[in-house]
Parts: sequence; C-alpha cells; structure tokens
Amino acid sequence: MPCINFLQKLQNQKEKMDRRKFPRINTNTFISFVKYNKNGQIENQKTGTAIDVSQGGILLETTEKIDTKSISIITTSSNNKLIEIKATVLYTRQVDSEKFQNGISLQGNPGENLRFVTGLVHAYLLRKKSQNRNIFL
Repeated sequence: MPCINFLQKLQNQKEKMDRRKFPRINTNTFISFVKYNKNGQIENQKTGTAIDVSQGGILLETTEKIDTKSISIITTSSNNKLIEIKATVLYTRQVDSEKFQNGISLQGNPGENLRFVTGLVHAYLLRKKSQNRNIFL
C-alpha cells in the first residue's frame, strides 16, 4: 500500500531530520493554485510543480513570482478527485531567469494536511508506477 509506505517513510526519516519538523518527499507533481488578494478575494489561478512535499509544506516551482501570501493549492488524488488546502507563501527565490521556487506552508489542521499530502503522494506514486510499466511494453 503506497499510503502505508509513505507513512512508514515519514516515521523512519523523522529520526534522521535536522531542523525540519517533517521529512520531505520528492514528488515533481503538477498542481494548480489560486491566489487571493489582501481582501480574501480570488485574484487568479496559476500552475506550478510541487518539487517536494512534507506534512507541513511544499516546495513549489513556478514560472513567475507569487506576489501574495494567501493561496489555495489544488491537485488531483489517485481516484481523480480534486483535493484542496489553504496555504501561505513563506518565501520566493528566483533560481534562474524562468523559474521561481516558493516555500509554502500548509494551513490546514494536522489531519487536513496529512490527508492532502497523502493524496498528493499516492497519486504521484501511481502515476510513476504506471509510467514505469509503459516503458517495458
């Protein structure tokens, strides 16, 4: 079960962590995010790649700077249902002329954060497994 393996990996890596509260899992998963203005109204929707994810946050790579603090992250679960969580942009750094990396903190309660991260990682693992099977066909 990928979800159980994910949780076991989190537990095993917890002992090896330095300053991080939760371990990071590489995902390279396409996601959408909705930007909110200071009044809490939706500004627009953009896309990016979740480079890695933990129970507390996401490293999100985008083609433009995220110029707001409040966003909602949206992706699909392994059963193709949309999953969404509120988040806060902690920092943005430009890595080259066309890429920005954004440190994102998930703002759900611990159960919501875990449900979102588990759904994202499970969907990533299923896609990866499917791609590996297609290589040998």
